Amino acid sequence: MPYRSVAVVALLLLAACSRGPAHVAEATLLGVHLRVVLAPAHPYLAEYSRQLEVTRDGQTQKMELFGDSGGYAWVVVRTRAGQLEIVDLGGVEYSVPVGGIAASPQYLGRFDFDAQRRYSFIPASDDPRDPSAAFDNLKP
Repeated sequence: MPYRSVAVVALLLLAACSRGPAHVAEATLLGVHLRVVLAPAHPYLAEYSRQLEVTRDGQTQKMELFGDSGGYAWVVVRTRAGQLEIVDLGGVEYSVPVGGIAASPQYLGRFDFDAQRRYSFIPASDDPRDPSAAFDNLKP
C-alpha cells in the first residue's frame, strides 16, 4: 500500500516538472516579430523561465531573459534613439536598429498577463503604463 502512494506522488511530480511552455505570446512591431515564452521553472510555484525569439529579415534569434521568480512576467517593448528595445527587470535585453522612428523614447507596449489572466501583448494604446519605468535609471 505505501508503494502505491509513493508511485502516485512520483507520477504527479514528474508530470508537473515535464510540462511544456505555460504561456506564449507574439507580436509584430515595426517589422520585427517577437515571441515570448514562459516555461515553468518550479513544479508548484508561479516561477517561470522566459525566452525571447526575435525574427527580423528572415533571421531568428533566441535568448534567455531574466527569470520570473513571481510577479515580474512583463517584457516591455519600446523605442529609443532609433532602436527597438526589449526590456525586462534585468534592463535592456535586446535592441535592434529600426528606421523611420522618432529619436525620442516611446513605449509601445508589453508582454504581460491581461485582465483575463492570458499572457499576451498589451499595446500602449490599451494600457499606457510602462512597468519598466520604475526600474529604468537610463530614461532621459
